[in-house]
Amino acid sequence: MYSDEGVEITPGMQQYIERNDEYLAKRDRYIRDVVKKWKFDTIAVHGLYTMEDALEDYQGSMIEP
Repeated sequence: MYSDEGVEITPGMQQYIERNDEYLAKRDRYIRDVVKKWKFDTIAVHGLYTMEDALEDYQGSMIEP
């Protein structure tokens, strides 16, 4: 376990931290490899997330045509 300034990271918490690190790395790759090729208008309309992210995390971001 990690302990710093009274904060104790349990093994269960560490799993969430590692899963989040993986998510952020995947998101960074997506932005670098895909989004940076888009024009500003496309980013303004669609945002910086994948369709998978929109369905899982940002359900309010789905816009019907």
